[in-house]
Amino acid sequence: MKKSKAYKALVYTVLSILTVIFIYPFFNMIMLSLMSYQEIKQFPPLWFPSQFHFENYKNILGAFGYTEGGDPFVWTFLKNTVFVMVFKTLGLILSCTLCAYGFAKINFPGKNAIFFCILATIMIPNSVTMIPLFTLYKNFGWLDTLNPLWIPVWFGGGAMNIFMLRQFMKTIPNTLLESAYLDGAGHLRCYWDIIMPNIKPMIFMLFLTSITAAWGDFFQPMIYINSKVKWTVALAVRNMVSSTDASGGVGAGALNVQMATCVIMSLVPLITFAAGQKNFVENVTITGIKG
Repeated sequence: MKKSKAYKALVYTVLSILTVIFIYPFFNMIMLSLMSYQEIKQFPPLWFPSQFHFENYKNILGAFGYTEGGDPFVWTFLKNTVFVMVFKTLGLILSCTLCAYGFAKINFPGKNAIFFCILATIMIPNSVTMIPLFTLYKNFGWLDTLNPLWIPVWFGGGAMNIFMLRQFMKTIPNTLLESAYLDGAGHLRCYWDIIMPNIKPMIFMLFLTSITAAWGDFFQPMIYINSKVKWTVALAVRNMVSSTDASGGVGAGALNVQMATCVIMSLVPLITFAAGQKNFVENVTITGIKG
């Protein structure tokens, strides 16, 4: 009994230390976002601001300047990001589920060979395909547009996603589909009325991961987008790093405004994780067991 209590005390102590280590950067970011420019520059660093400067969050609106119409560029960045998030997520879910259904429930010549080729693409680093994709999108006339950020996912959605959905769909009894076939249903009807309702956990997982990835992706926009009016939120935050504001003003280079922007940027992943943590963890575990 004593050993058990000592073991639990040790575990809780280690977990508490790890919790502090992981939470501290986020806590520090919030505190810095509420400090004045002079307080951020102090050494040794301050733990708490002497006065909460909530105006740092208000200053985000003007940090990137204004459009010709007089609106803050921040709203343009947010609109672009929401557009990409919606259409990328929709395309990802539809294309992945359709491809996985074909490999899981339809027999056709060369199915295994084609599936093997799709899985083999997982081994290809993104750096290898970067230049060919850039050239392809340039020939399409997609440079400096949002098209490269959402259209490609409508054509498959990723080999790993297809693999996970295929494994999940294979657990659905074929007798359900056979009964539907006898009633005259085709593949699309079976896909929409039988498969889709039974894979809602996986669809929810794809939804969460796609939203988070689209919100935080700055690498692809940095490659394909030049015009400021086409920036996404993540690309705007990335450009804050290269800007400087030694005067401590309210521009994009002011450290307190940068920290306030990072706090806002962190809200979507945190809310998404909090909303779907239980469903996400449970269904990934179930998929792994069944697969």
